[in-house]
Amino acid sequence: MRKSRTKLGKLLLEAGAITGEQLQSVLEEQPPAGARLGKLIVSKGYLTEEDLCSILAAQLGIEAVNLDQVSPPKSLMLKIPEPLAKKHSVFPIGYSDGKVRLAVADPLNIDALDEISARLSSKVETLIAQEREIEAAIKRFYGPESFGDLQSDLPVIEPALPKAGEDEAKGSVARNVESLLARAVAEGASDIHIEPGEEKYGIRFRIDGVMRGAGHLNKPLALAIVSRLKIVAGMDISETRAPQDGGFSIELSGANREFRVCSYPTIFGECVVVRVLGYDTPMNIGGAGLSGSALDGFLKAVKSPWGLVVVTGPTGAGKTTTLYAALSEISSTAKTVISIEDPVEYRLPNVRQTQINSKAGLTFASGLRSALRQDPDVIMVGEVRDQETAAIAVQAAMTGRLVLTTMHTTDAASAFTRLMDLGLEPYKIASTVRGALAQRLVRRICQACAGCGCQGCRGYGYLGRTGVFEFIGPDDGFMRLVSSRPSASALRMYAQKYLNMASMLEEARRKAAEGITSMEEVDRIMGNE
Repeated sequence: MRKSRTKLGKLLLEAGAITGEQLQSVLEEQPPAGARLGKLIVSKGYLTEEDLCSILAAQLGIEAVNLDQVSPPKSLMLKIPEPLAKKHSVFPIGYSDGKVRLAVADPLNIDALDEISARLSSKVETLIAQEREIEAAIKRFYGPESFGDLQSDLPVIEPALPKAGEDEAKGSVARNVESLLARAVAEGASDIHIEPGEEKYGIRFRIDGVMRGAGHLNKPLALAIVSRLKIVAGMDISETRAPQDGGFSIELSGANREFRVCSYPTIFGECVVVRVLGYDTPMNIGGAGLSGSALDGFLKAVKSPWGLVVVTGPTGAGKTTTLYAALSEISSTAKTVISIEDPVEYRLPNVRQTQINSKAGLTFASGLRSALRQDPDVIMVGEVRDQETAAIAVQAAMTGRLVLTTMHTTDAASAFTRLMDLGLEPYKIASTVRGALAQRLVRRICQACAGCGCQGCRGYGYLGRTGVFEFIGPDDGFMRLVSSRPSASALRMYAQKYLNMASMLEEARRKAAEGITSMEEVDRIMGNE
């Protein structure tokens, strides 16, 4: 700020707009921290705000803008929240040639521009505007309730009108809920977070695996929206001190959508997370980014008549989606296919899908045990997380069924050692596991703007995600090694040396070199692996 004042003062002196005595009088008054020199000069009456804006525009060769004539996209406003806009006296205008157009009161405040540019992950084109116009625009477009009218930037949906006996206020809340859901779907969000704070509720979307700010709600509106979500999700609206789960389906813009709702008590109130599921998402095993020898090996494994195939990775890595794609490849009227899931995320033809219900005693283990009595050819188990489920899955594989499942391990080799950790005998693992696929999801560089940010990618520089994979298809030597209770690193070294396995890191770097993703994204996802 001090550097900005020095530059601004020197510029105004050189332009003859103020005298040295006037500048010195302003500087000697010890203005409060954060106060802009230009505003202080105007308050002294040395210059009008219009004159200051015109002088800076002429001297710096930048465009002056009238904010009464702008209408910024809400997606851009969400990336520059109201506190940040007020802090630096800036206002987002829109996009142009892959750059974010930003109105500023002090174009010489480089520190502020650097902070905003880093937050946007894109280049910024600065324009100058009067400070009072920026303050008015912030008040007009952000306001006390950023979500006061949720439907303004959303696809057209059929509004939820009040039912008989329901007053207009309740109908308005229903419309706001539908608009929030529609907006999340339109922006490609996988989760909606409604987070209570001391004064307001924050809204955040998880888009392509990254949390993004999506505005704020005042408490009365937020509480009404939370209550509405709990009602339609079949949850107890009177219970606010214990976690709850529920769900509902709704048609938005002609497509059926399923939502899972989870509430969790915090010191400021209930935090609600809504998971966005899509029953109509097409499944394509190659479309997720699986290719080459990993694709060939995985397809061979899932088309085996019997055995165990494991897909591993952290939460949110796309494991279940990969299993759905595999089921799409092998399900037919000639086979009996059963799935046990939590939750059922997509509906597949020719598959008997079951959702676990712990309260009713339906767990992965009990569901798998019952499924075996249904004469299945293929069973998908959403996750192996305990010894009982693992033992039943391996036993089913040994008795002539193909079992597909997921686990939480860091790489493909660790899937084998994890099964040992769950108490399974190594010889059983060696004789039943047909393949282990490990995966991560990395964001794709937006091809429209080559990653600098545009309207298509909402200024993020990335649009969509692709998978990076590694696959181990055991040979005789690998199976003998498994029987000796080896470490994961020993299994990994064997797979790389004798099975020509390319690691996920190698695959990720290759995709970065091809311009599909970036090395920054590879580092973010892969870390020290």
